[in-house]
Amino acid sequence: MIPGPDGKPAGRIYSNGYKAYIPGKAPAPVRIEGTTAPDAPPVIVEGYATAWAGQDATGRPVVMAWDAGHLAAAAAQYPDAVIIADNDARDKPDADIARDVLNGRKGPTADARDATGAGHKKALETGRPVYMDPRPRFDAWDVWNADGPEAVRAMLDRQPVSDRRRWTWNDAPEDDPRTLLARQSVRDARSAARPLRDIREDLDRYFHPLDADAVFRTACRAWRDTRARHLEAVEMPRRYDPQPLDSLAAVDVDAGGLTMLKAPLASGKTAVLIPRILDAARRRGETAVIVTPRVSLANDTARRLNIPLYSDTASEYAGDAAGAVVVCLPSVTSRRLAELIDRAAVVILDEAPALAAFMRSPVCNTRTASNKDVFDRLAAMLKRARAVFALSADWTPAAARFLAAHVSGQARALVMDTKPNGKALNVYAAPSRPQAVNAAAADAIRDALAGRPVYFASETVDLAEAVANMAKGHGLEALAVTRENKGNKAQRAFLADPETEARRYALVACSPVLNTGVSIEHRGGPHFRAVYGVYAGISLTPASFVQSLARVRYVQDLHVYTATNGRADAMTADAMKLAADELTGTDNDLAPFDRLAVELDAEREKYLVGAAAGLQHVADAHGYAVHRQDLAPADKQGTEAQKAARDERRAEYLAADPMTPDEYNALVKLPHRTREQERRLAAHRIRQFFDVDELRELHVIEHEHGRAVLWNRAAWFNTAADPDRADAPLFDRRHVQALAGVFEQIRKQTGLDVDAPAVHKGNAGAIYAALMRYRLALAKTGLLPRRYGRAAIVWDRDREQYRAMIPEEPPPPSDLTRFVTGVFRRLALPLQTAQGRTGNRDSETGEGVTDTVKIALYGEIAVSVTPKPASNGAVKGTPRVRIYAPDPDYIEQVRTLIDGMARAADRARRHEAARAYVENDPDPEPDETDTATQTGLELQQLQPDPEPAGPPDPTLDETDTAAAVEPPQGPEPAPTVENVGITAHVDGGETASSGSAAAVDPWQWIFDDMEAARRERTGRPRGDPH
Repeated sequence: MIPGPDGKPAGRIYSNGYKAYIPGKAPAPVRIEGTTAPDAPPVIVEGYATAWAGQDATGRPVVMAWDAGHLAAAAAQYPDAVIIADNDARDKPDADIARDVLNGRKGPTADARDATGAGHKKALETGRPVYMDPRPRFDAWDVWNADGPEAVRAMLDRQPVSDRRRWTWNDAPEDDPRTLLARQSVRDARSAARPLRDIREDLDRYFHPLDADAVFRTACRAWRDTRARHLEAVEMPRRYDPQPLDSLAAVDVDAGGLTMLKAPLASGKTAVLIPRILDAARRRGETAVIVTPRVSLANDTARRLNIPLYSDTASEYAGDAAGAVVVCLPSVTSRRLAELIDRAAVVILDEAPALAAFMRSPVCNTRTASNKDVFDRLAAMLKRARAVFALSADWTPAAARFLAAHVSGQARALVMDTKPNGKALNVYAAPSRPQAVNAAAADAIRDALAGRPVYFASETVDLAEAVANMAKGHGLEALAVTRENKGNKAQRAFLADPETEARRYALVACSPVLNTGVSIEHRGGPHFRAVYGVYAGISLTPASFVQSLARVRYVQDLHVYTATNGRADAMTADAMKLAADELTGTDNDLAPFDRLAVELDAEREKYLVGAAAGLQHVADAHGYAVHRQDLAPADKQGTEAQKAARDERRAEYLAADPMTPDEYNALVKLPHRTREQERRLAAHRIRQFFDVDELRELHVIEHEHGRAVLWNRAAWFNTAADPDRADAPLFDRRHVQALAGVFEQIRKQTGLDVDAPAVHKGNAGAIYAALMRYRLALAKTGLLPRRYGRAAIVWDRDREQYRAMIPEEPPPPSDLTRFVTGVFRRLALPLQTAQGRTGNRDSETGEGVTDTVKIALYGEIAVSVTPKPASNGAVKGTPRVRIYAPDPDYIEQVRTLIDGMARAADRARRHEAARAYVENDPDPEPDETDTATQTGLELQQLQPDPEPAGPPDPTLDETDTAAAVEPPQGPEPAPTVENVGITAHVDGGETASSGSAAAVDPWQWIFDDMEAARRERTGRPRGDPH
């Protein structure tokens, strides 16, 4: 019973702790007399247990208010009292805390709905001194239990929280430590570096409670926005009105149109639903095609469902009226499968968002089809199909829009609820990726040595190989599964039967080649005891990496070591389109493939911002119980092993023997290649890329910068070569030539020398201003931080719609020189530092004048600077200047490399033009004796890869070789010189249209190339018998 002032009942307390009051009756405060200090001012608390703890700890009189709403009445009755308030901050999962703080809790009163803490708010309203423990859900009773009565006494000896100096966002002194704490709290919430509960505890420890509320709301808002951004990559877009689905058995497999299904990992999409769809298609006499983004997934699906794989499909199978086949995405362009794909009435897209994203990948092509060809072929396939079933555990807006735009008929979205899967994901946050690598490798090897087999997920090939090599060094059986090791017998056996082969190893380390495609279930008994991974958002989005961790279905113990990737901003699709307009100087029309490419690029950038936090949010959405833990220090074995793997790879490239065109073509056509063969292919592509015969370490190291960085740098030197294909996505088209034009304008405006761009305080401002004129384009190319690539969305009154436009220039950075030198570092042109003094100074104004500074490394460089005056205002001496400029020897080496890149790109473009002519010649019956036919066959042997590549990029999938090895469809048509519409080389490099009266044989340049190579190799011309 709760007594009232008149001694009569005013309410009651139920067994579950709920208090119910009689309307119109206020409960009376209860005073408990003191023991050791009966005359001291009383202490007001909430609840009986809290009152007992306060009286026992302090010996002072204690006044018990029945809840926070009655603190004011108790304070009015005892004006000299102090209050020990309850800390009512939430001690719940982050999602519940953020929801409660931003939206309010459910409850019958405003106090009950206040998730930021009704206890301290009501206490502060009394005007009495308020004390409070900073820990969420702690009151005097909890402090007494956790730390003893002396902790309660110590609380009253400290400054009351109500007396703390106030702090607000609008008036936050930079020298106030609380300002730093507030900003760090918001950053930690945004990056999910700490639980919201811990953030609130730190704020309550140093801030006035009401100020802590304000900062915590901002932190919760940052946490919610980050979570919402990353869950876009998981949840079905709401615009398609997703309907709940109880089980896969409820899916209508006879429905036409588009069915988009979101079902949890390991829910039975492949084992249960796809067989039902195939049976329904077979009953209707229809052909079904299953399309997957990866070769490994195609192999696994064909094996599990016992249906033909595209590479094993016999030619007579194409004549069957009905059936099913599994196809890897690039092979939808295969002429051998054309008839089968053309009549496909049912199309099943497994991992549909990954399929859409793969169309933007540099390896989503074949030797005869580009990315756009794959896009066009898949789009046509979807339009012809009666029914399309798109399945995935994750969905992205771009994937859903692509399917809805290209599939005829009704579109429906079905969603199965994701329930807690009982698995624990332990996240260890590291300040840097090397520390994450070292700790993960050490812990994984320790578990494997203890008899707990480990599955290790990696974002890069180097790390997967390094961890496997470390395990082998400790005498363990280990396997690295990478795209470079497809010919390895052990890896082939593992991919063919992972259930059996996995039991042979104490550790299996996988690169992104298996982020989808293999499911290890071990129904006969578990083998792997733990799953480890290192994630920093280098190549995989958080959703993709969670897929990598889920390859072993039954493991309950997962450990991920995360580090930040440094990304803080992302460009939107509208901003990327504006960047392309800015770069090319035209208003680019977005064709369907261009629109998809831009949307995919924008989505990927968005999901990689705060990737470590995104991993936790995505894992939580998939039903994992996420636990953050502190990272224990570890030795450097992991990074040293990774460096050793990189050095070993470089050495293998340098040791690889050169290849003839015939050897290259034969090796490319092999369906399975060994590690040595993959290294030899990679070395050959580096030689092709730089157009060199002898591979040196410089070529390998430079090629590791990446194709985009190298061509950006080539644009700075205004190379004439254009390596981009006409059918490339919007922004990649004419990229190098357009960027070269931008750089030319910047050099004219700033006076920078192309070979010795000297940066100093005198010209940094002008360079910065020139860069800002093209800031969106330079941000898209990666030369400026992404924050300079933002677009403003404004209302166009004329068109009556919103449109994107370039916003106002952002405020300049504090150190312009450092900013500009960073641009050159991103161009792979590191600038070295030197100091010198100008020789002249204006005697009247004290300003520096343009003068020549002599520096040993760079020679003479003209600068104009203003010396800083002394403390008394006088200007003495000549100003000292710090100059940043590249090493001349390095520039000479770069020039040589760029010349080779230009020659190789020009040769590849001419090969492409000649191949396109051969394939599109309308003459079906060529003259077999024509020498051009033989030349066409030689061309086929000499053809390089459409996009030469160096060390395999871990972000790329396996190369699909099915279309590359398909047999020729009859003899190649013979070229003629009339109206072929290509450019031929004449007279030592001059060009003429082959359709003109003065046209020459378009194949002559091939003979010239072959003759030059023969002369260089043998020293003899063609036909010389000696």
